[in-house]
Amino acid sequence: MAQITEPDEGFIVKVSAFPDIAYWFSDRRVVVQVPHGFNELIRYSAITRAHWMFSGLRDRLTEAAERSGGEGISQIKQAHFDRIELETDGGIVVLEGLGQSYVPALKFFGWLNR
Repeated sequence: MAQITEPDEGFIVKVSAFPDIAYWFSDRRVVVQVPHGFNELIRYSAITRAHWMFSGLRDRLTEAAERSGGEGISQIKQAHFDRIELETDGGIVVLEGLGQSYVPALKFFGWLNR
């Protein structure tokens, strides 16, 4: 971690996602830890919007309901409830496997963009 830490950067929380992935939240960015090392995932200043599960979630749920009713909606929510999409000017960045940590993370990203 020391090799990727910037001068005066403070890491605040680590969220363990999948067995071999962790997200480290600092005072300025999110760093992802994977088996081969650490990589910057996104800087907070680059985030324009945050979405629970997917941008366009309402459309996905409507399509699922039309295809298979409430069961389709339940399947989407069960499979992706702990997923956050972060919009930037350059595209979408995804955090997955957050477990129940998705709630405070989503609130934090929303707070950044108020």
